[in-house]
Amino acid sequence: MAALRHDRITAPWFIEGPINGEAFLLYIEKVLVPTLPARRHRHHGQSRLDKANAVRRAIRAAGARLF
Repeated sequence: MAALRHDRITAPWFIEGPINGEAFLLYIEKVLVPTLPARRHRHHGQSRLDKANAVRRAIRAAGARLF
């Protein structure tokens, strides 16, 4: 998995097997967010909806946008 930016591919991460919500959130928080502009990040709840919202918050907190 990796992030596609307008000028390059960044934050590559290799994982064996299928990706699930927990692994995706781990990727967002530990691999992708550190490559984004520095800002504060917070970890949130563990329900499925909370995980999706945590992904959105982590990305937005870093000053990036989801499309």
